Amino acid sequence: MPALVLTGCQSMWTPPSPGNWISSLTGRGSGIDATALKERNNDNSQSIDGVIGPLQREAMKRTASRDISPKDEKDHAALKFAQRQFDEGQYSVAARGFSKISKKRDRSKFSLFGDSDKDQPSYDPIREEAIFYLAESQFQQNSLADATSNYQLLVKDYPSTRYMDESTRRLFEISKQWLGVDSFATTDEIRQVNAEDGADNAPLSSQTTDSRFSALPNFTDRSRPVFDKGGHALKALKTIWLNDPSGPLADDSLMLAATYHLRNENYREADRLFTILREQFPKSPHLQNAFVLGSHVKLMSYQGAAYDEQLLVDSKQLKEQSLRLFPDLPEGDRVRTELKMIHEAEAKREWDQAIFYEKKRKPKAVYIHCKEVVQKFPNSSYAPRARAKLAELGVKVGGGMAQSAPSSIPLRPLQEAPSQAAQPFQRVPEIKDRMPDQQGDQVFPNRQPIFDDVPVSQPSGVGRARL
Repeated sequence: MPALVLTGCQSMWTPPSPGNWISSLTGRGSGIDATALKERNNDNSQSIDGVIGPLQREAMKRTASRDISPKDEKDHAALKFAQRQFDEGQYSVAARGFSKISKKRDRSKFSLFGDSDKDQPSYDPIREEAIFYLAESQFQQNSLADATSNYQLLVKDYPSTRYMDESTRRLFEISKQWLGVDSFATTDEIRQVNAEDGADNAPLSSQTTDSRFSALPNFTDRSRPVFDKGGHALKALKTIWLNDPSGPLADDSLMLAATYHLRNENYREADRLFTILREQFPKSPHLQNAFVLGSHVKLMSYQGAAYDEQLLVDSKQLKEQSLRLFPDLPEGDRVRTELKMIHEAEAKREWDQAIFYEKKRKPKAVYIHCKEVVQKFPNSSYAPRARAKLAELGVKVGGGMAQSAPSSIPLRPLQEAPSQAAQPFQRVPEIKDRMPDQQGDQVFPNRQPIFDDVPVSQPSGVGRARL
């Protein structure tokens, strides 16, 4: 029986790949040569070797610094010395030590006389810990721009890092400070929008934030980046919800970014983020505001009857869904009022089309759009005008319905339908099911006819249709 192979203290601990989990636990081969498969498939994008679950991440925290190979003992001792300096509050000195270790063990950095990439492990807990503590040292020194870059580097190089929760919490705190957003957007700060005329120049929210762009670079304040403070903050928030979608701050980061865009009148981007929040985080406490505020930003993106109506339709659907999903919605009366305004805006679109075709002297098109106004929007303010226009065209209107157009409307005369003899179509003869039996093809006359009444084109000389 093969002996059980255990990792000793003389070799560096690395998380086993999925192909070696069975052999590492039982000592027996899994039946598949994972090395041969890996050499055969050079596409690393489909590999899941770097995916680490929460239990394995917790185990890494307990064992990563315990199993150190002899060649890594020097770097490990330097890491522990820098950590003692960090604990003593010597953040500047500790940061230099952490930076030296992380750069030395960077696999992507070319080294002429150093170890090759094949000799270095795919997972390096020493470098991972050095990058995290480097970012922490810079955060304690209020060098937030450098700290943000290193937190993002940590998440990029180690997607299942042991310090994911701490890193995302720091990134969220820094982003909140850079964006100047103290609280999430609520419906209390939203004004009423006129759906008929489309968006105007007035902002939707009563609160504002700092402008994202600045003409002058920043060379004095280490707590802010040189350029584009808002852009760096939004990138940090995106890092959170992309790399830790199941974490506690994923939906908060989306809501914070959407709030920033909403208050800066970037309604298209706010709409996109609210949509992601509704679709991917259905259990989020921000779900109700994502529905209500999402309907508002869609309405603010609507430009009026002369433009596409899709945003108006989407806003109407979101408001209706908000009333169905949240019956006790505090803004229920306001949402119902806005639904009436959207209903009026849809009637205005049809009426504007009727006016347009009237100027074109196309009475048939005028009749069609006026009939749509009367039938679909009988209680709108445009319905009386549509009825008057139909009466002017000589159309009888009654009971909210416009009857067929009489011959007195100056329309182009329609061609008279050809006689029955001249029609190229004829009625389909009665089709009966047939089923094969041992005697051959026998048609059963007691079956009901199929498609007995549908006219179809059939060339002459063809007999009865057969299935």
